[in-house]
Amino acid sequence: MNDLIKNNIVGKIRKENFILLLLILFISAQSNIISLDYLTLIFVFLYATKLFIKRGIEIQFSIVLFTIIYLLSLLIYYFTFGWINILLSIRMLMVFILGYMAVKVLGEDFLMLYEKIIYVLAIISLILFPLQLLFYKDLFKIIGAINYLIPNFSARSSHAEDLSFVNIIVFSINSIGALRNSGFAWEPKGFGNFLIIAIVINIIQNRFKLNKKLIVLIVAVLTTISTDAYLNLFFLIPIFIMLNVKKSYFLLFIPILILAMFLSFQLPFMQKKIEREWKGRFAYKTALSDSRFPNKQISLGRMPSMMVDVSDFLKQPILGYGVQKNARTQSYYEELSRVNGLSNWLATFGIVGIIFLLLSHYYGFKKFLLQYNLRGQTILLLIILVIYFATNVITHPFWIMLQFLFVINYKEKNKFLIGEDFIPNRLKYSTYLSNRL
Repeated sequence: MNDLIKNNIVGKIRKENFILLLLILFISAQSNIISLDYLTLIFVFLYATKLFIKRGIEIQFSIVLFTIIYLLSLLIYYFTFGWINILLSIRMLMVFILGYMAVKVLGEDFLMLYEKIIYVLAIISLILFPLQLLFYKDLFKIIGAINYLIPNFSARSSHAEDLSFVNIIVFSINSIGALRNSGFAWEPKGFGNFLIIAIVINIIQNRFKLNKKLIVLIVAVLTTISTDAYLNLFFLIPIFIMLNVKKSYFLLFIPILILAMFLSFQLPFMQKKIEREWKGRFAYKTALSDSRFPNKQISLGRMPSMMVDVSDFLKQPILGYGVQKNARTQSYYEELSRVNGLSNWLATFGIVGIIFLLLSHYYGFKKFLLQYNLRGQTILLLIILVIYFATNVITHPFWIMLQFLFVINYKEKNKFLIGEDFIPNRLKYSTYLSNRL
């Protein structure tokens, strides 16, 4: 009977963890209107809060201090600009607290469970992606028809006949990248970002040994044809592996690394695209005065976004502009969309924000790697920065969770063992017993 009770408790905890992480990935995928809706965020926030309280998790001083600093910054923004964006400010605070609570609730399960979920989603994408290549119009229409049946389900339009993007939660097709795999995300680049994190977790867990999950994840990355995903896959991840393998393997790995770097850099969306981005870094000047497309949203690109953001940062270097986007450099005619997440974070939260970003990721990765007696947290930080530089995803819940990795108490002494599972000792045992069946 005791074993049955223990199994029920462990099973319920894992089920709750699984649901919470799925919901957070759903929001972070940004693949349809439901995932973008404020009400969805509120629902997930309340679910995380429920689990946080139910498991008796204590609030750490670090998050209390973080919240106080954030609220004080809002006061400073108000006196600086004469107004603050209340809704966006509240949303940002909710995302920060959600990220913290979710990490505390999931604990050591977070990254392991994440890798398993992304692996399944990668398999689904590799089943549907060949169909996308062979029968693009037909598959697009089928998924579009599903969007049409569920009003406002698509992130672009609720009318099947004019959709440029379609999504069924586990798979998306973005017409801009018709020959690329978007997976469950809003675009191939976004899917590639999720896959890279899963690959890093996989190679750490498996001590750099080749396995079927790793092969699936790598193949999925290749189908995204994403510049930043390839940079991480062929450059930074191999360097991370080299730092941790034996010297004999290290010497063997060098020529393979050089060859992989050389060949991947010859791809048209690598070297040429990077050079094109750099040469077009001043394109924002034209966009600021362009009146051809009034009231239209224009994507600046990575380098022009960085140039504008750095210019704004220099005007408000300490705390940045917060979420007061209208106070930042903007075109009178068009809405300029910044796609460089790293520079946008710098302009949004200033020096204080960028220091928190760097230190939180660095120490979070360091704590994680210590569990496996590995090194290379600086390389993992660079991998994250490449992702942030290429995509404006930092403020999505999943990526905020990665900033709070440092709050996980690995192998915490205050636990009791159930079989091979550790359960927080603070968890009210009777709470689960009353709901076990």
